[in-house]
Amino acid sequence: MQSLEIIVRPRRGCVVIELRGELDLAGVGQLTDQVRAAFQRSDIVVVDLTELGFIDSSGLGALIDGYKRANACGGRFTLVAPRPNVMSVFTITGLVQRFDIRGSMEEALPAESRAREYQGAAEGR
Repeated sequence: MQSLEIIVRPRRGCVVIELRGELDLAGVGQLTDQVRAAFQRSDIVVVDLTELGFIDSSGLGALIDGYKRANACGGRFTLVAPRPNVMSVFTITGLVQRFDIRGSMEEALPAESRAREYQGAAEGR
């Protein structure tokens, strides 16, 4: 079984949480703590699922908790690029109707953040 690796990095206008490996009961506490901390720094949290290979019901619970936190604080909780097997779990459970799921990080970033990053790149920063 592959363990969960969590990488948290600020990105202009939001906090990105990148998940790698498997999200199951063993990693739920760590993810929940990281999501709570992220919402203390920003009202926009983006969870990159590109490298997440597996999710179980406890992992779904942790993502639902993030979704509820966003709603409670008027924030945004976005999931990015889940693999087909992870996306099928969202579809089967009906969570695809609840979660804000985007196909790429570019789509998930706040519009004003994308504009600042583009401007910075154009200016050579």
